[in-house]
Amino acid sequence: MDIISNLLNNVKNGIANKLKFVICKKSNENIMILKLLQKESLITGFLVGKNIIKVFINIRINNLKIKRVSKPSNKVFIKISKLQLLNQGAGVSILSTKKGIMSDTKAKSLNLGGELLCQII
Repeated sequence: MDIISNLLNNVKNGIANKLKFVICKKSNENIMILKLLQKESLITGFLVGKNIIKVFINIRINNLKIKRVSKPSNKVFIKISKLQLLNQGAGVSILSTKKGIMSDTKAKSLNLGGELLCQII
């Protein structure tokens, strides 16, 4: 399993089991995704250790659907025109663009498409 899928599954299972925190592997991609999740108030915060990241779960969220779209075996790229029809205001999509990992709203404002990493509804 790749590192991003591992992070998303840990967060999803932590929310489902009403845990206060989960632990995942440290990587630059995971840190950037966690910053976006914290900005969207889906997690309360995270601590970066030497090899691990401790993610604190927002206890008030109970029915969150996290879907990994682009996988190592099947990359999914999306244009900016298709991105506007994707969520229609419900949830957040996380993209990897040439300017870095960002949310769909920031990608729309910068007029960038890219690899669709995951959707959170």
